[in-house]
Amino acid sequence: MKYFEMDGFPLYAALAVIAGYLLGSISFSVIASKLIAKDDVRNHGSGNAGFTNIMRNYGKLPSAVTLIGDFSKGVAAVLIGGLLLSKVSPDLKLLGEVIGGISVFIGHVFPLFFGFRGGKGVLASAGAVLILDYRIFLISVAAFALIAFTSRIVSLGSIGTAILLPILVYAFYRGDNTLTTLLVYSVIVCLMVLLTHRQNIKRLLNGTEYKFKRKGKRADD
Repeated sequence: MKYFEMDGFPLYAALAVIAGYLLGSISFSVIASKLIAKDDVRNHGSGNAGFTNIMRNYGKLPSAVTLIGDFSKGVAAVLIGGLLLSKVSPDLKLLGEVIGGISVFIGHVFPLFFGFRGGKGVLASAGAVLILDYRIFLISVAAFALIAFTSRIVSLGSIGTAILLPILVYAFYRGDNTLTTLLVYSVIVCLMVLLTHRQNIKRLLNGTEYKFKRKGKRADD
């Protein structure tokens, strides 16, 4: 409650939420599929508006647009959130970044501009984590690559990396006064990723989750 007693905090916090959410609502996979393929990626495959589904259905160019766009909006949301809350107090910069990071995730999953049917938030969260701590970002990317390419299951890489995030935050920030803020953020992101991947988790448990093909080999599904 002490934050709400600070001059300008409610206004700038609200602006950080709105900016993050609106950025998240820009669904680059839907835009790319409509502009490049004259179609909507959500009508195909998993119905998800994200990188993996657009790669399976439309190939490299729409996928590259999606990857760069979704990642960049995560970066932008965190930077804007930090800038806005810094106007209240320099000590609130991190809180603003976290607000931006959570808001962009929600916007990506429930995009205002596309009927609230979005993606799973992994790339947007990756962009946010890069700004919050590049070390955690690099370890997370390495963990994702290891899990995904070993198992040939992209969703397993996303889920595993999400679970790893709070562990990394605690390892890097134990004893630091920013631990609570970053740990709350990482737990929220972890839970949201698990929630958006609930169907994938069911398929993983049933052994029916999609496996991508390695060059020269066929997928098992």
